[in-house]
Amino acid sequence: MDTFDVSSKSSIDHEAVAFAETVGRDFDALLDVLDQALGALPHHDGQARSSLLEARAAAERGCVLSEKMIRLIRTAG
Repeated sequence: MDTFDVSSKSSIDHEAVAFAETVGRDFDALLDVLDQALGALPHHDGQARSSLLEARAAAERGCVLSEKMIRLIRTAG
């Protein structure tokens, strides 16, 4: 009969949260870089600004998703 080691699940949950937090920090750093790039970009460069804004929106979604993953892992544990 298989037994479930609760301490092992806790360790996996802790590791999963740590990975999700790392991903969140990476997206936060990416947002900072994109904000700097947007700030340095001439306002008349609409195409580049549009591309950077799309990338920024994707990075924001990544931040939200990593936060949701953390909450999901913690509530499942």
